[in-house]
Amino acid sequence: MRSLLLVLTAGCAQPSSNDVVGPFTGAVHRYAVDAISLPHSGPDAQALGDDLTGDGFVDNQLGQLTATLFMENDLNVHPADLIASGAIASTVEVRADDLLDDPKVGVTYFGRNGAPAMVAGGSFVAGMFQSNRTRETHVPGQAIIRIPVFADADPSEVELDGVEIALAPAGDLGYDAVIRGGVPTAGLMPVVVAGIQQMLAANPADHASLALWLDANGDGMVSDDEIVTNSLIDALLAPDMSLDDGTPALSFGFTVHLRPAS
Repeated sequence: MRSLLLVLTAGCAQPSSNDVVGPFTGAVHRYAVDAISLPHSGPDAQALGDDLTGDGFVDNQLGQLTATLFMENDLNVHPADLIASGAIASTVEVRADDLLDDPKVGVTYFGRNGAPAMVAGGSFVAGMFQSNRTRETHVPGQAIIRIPVFADADPSEVELDGVEIALAPAGDLGYDAVIRGGVPTAGLMPVVVAGIQQMLAANPADHASLALWLDANGDGMVSDDEIVTNSLIDALLAPDMSLDDGTPALSFGFTVHLRPAS
């Protein structure tokens, strides 16, 4: 979480001419994440991604990883259970004078209670919210996110920087939201290793093909080192973008549903 903590202690960056920045005013509207969806296919990853780098191409490298896990039956497909149990208890706070049309709005994503976060500035137009874009902002939103990645394992917790958020009214007083940004590669591998090892230990029969593929020396055991040095894991976790401060990162986009919370 180096880059998030660095920003939290380094003061305000200079905004670009297009950045919506605070101070933000109005009431704080709090929402709970009651559904979360990660990409299950390449087209899903494309649809939930965005041009985060400004090169004209859609970015969602981590979404491609979750799509690969889904095809191999290694993706956690029970996010509702994790939310119901409290393992994922994420919230979003919207500070706005008007939820229909407001040119200066602040939205903050909290992956868990007490997690550090930086507000994403943006605007409501006809009830739709769009934050500053990752590819051009110099005052990016930041968050710690908890997401259901590995089957039969606890949620994975990672840092998401350069956060951009889009909200669309869902017709139930809540919102359908798309969350995008970059996950710094530093510190990501231990999260992946822990998730894979917990998955293999919890349900070895359902993930036997993954274990066989990772077991490089054929001793019937998967070591942390065998995961770290696996060429495909290494390729899937190769950074495809740089954050505003130059930090290498993996692009990511996913969706959540928000319901009003007391």
